[in-house]
Amino acid sequence: RRVLFRSSEDEIGDAGAMAIARMLPGSTVEVLDISKIAIQDRGTAALTDAVLNLSQRGHSITIKGKKLPGALLKIKEGEKYIDVSSDGLGDACAKMIAELLPGSSVEDIDLCENVITDAGIVEIAKVLKDTCIKILNLGSNAFGDEGAIALGSALLGSSVEALDLCNNDIRDEGMAEIAKALRDSKGQQL
Repeated sequence: RRVLFRSSEDEIGDAGAMAIARMLPGSTVEVLDISKIAIQDRGTAALTDAVLNLSQRGHSITIKGKKLPGALLKIKEGEKYIDVSSDGLGDACAKMIAELLPGSSVEDIDLCENVITDAGIVEIAKVLKDTCIKILNLGSNAFGDEGAIALGSALLGSSVEALDLCNNDIRDEGMAEIAKALRDSKGQQL
């Protein structure tokens, strides 16, 4: 079975997406196309969590229109490159990603052009040393000094070699921590 929402006029939002997520475990839906509706962070997180739970029980479902569900499955399957750029992700989704990264094979992750704030970046920074990420793109999000300070502290001892922080609201304090990490990285290529 296939469920398709055709136009941006379908006013489903987060509450509707969470209701769909609660319905999925007992359904026979194979494809859910949400490419034309306005689901934000909480709704995306709920649908993604439902898809992951179904996957663990052997039921395969495809969600079209959002990259996150497929990306999380790819992390679990050992993919090295993960692209969730421009997916409208916020902090709840960033936390879901952060929880799966330690011990994964991911070396390159593109999280640019989302709406990840300081809280989401802090979650990613907490696990950075336990990953093999070499390329981390966080450009064009919505974080500032708090997120940059957490990243600066996490960079030392991490595998990160390339970091994109452009178009965020990082000020002097955050840049000072990033600069300190660059200075102290000695043998680490950053």
